[in-house]
Amino acid sequence: MSLADGLRFLMRGLHIGATAVWIGGGLLYLLARSTLRASAGPAWRTFAQAWGVQARRGLGVLVASGVYLLLDRLTDTRLGLAYLGVLAVKLAAVVALAGLLLFRVTPPRGRINSARLLWGLAATAGALGVLLTVLYEGTPHGP
Repeated sequence: MSLADGLRFLMRGLHIGATAVWIGGGLLYLLARSTLRASAGPAWRTFAQAWGVQARRGLGVLVASGVYLLLDRLTDTRLGLAYLGVLAVKLAAVVALAGLLLFRVTPPRGRINSARLLWGLAATAGALGVLLTVLYEGTPHGP
């Protein structure tokens, strides 16, 4: 295994792990919000602050490893239009998700719940990530 292969393997592992932590943390947050928020005491504030720090760290690892993997894949000249098209849709979902999270944009009332929109975009990006892997692994590599 070359150094590049080892780094690619490490980045894939970090990306998958950070995704699992981010999704699991989101589910834990929703569960805790429904139980702790009712009291709105110091326990909720402590939890929300601690979760926010961990979520930002996890999101940082997710973005950094995703950028590395994106650049690594784009250097492969054998990628087809299907891969690039799915990649464009995934990037659009990720940018929309990041915009909603960073700018705390809320959709107009009655149209869609913002939490559902966030989870929908996250699920879309995750599913497209799996599809990208399938498409990439189906691309002939080597001499």
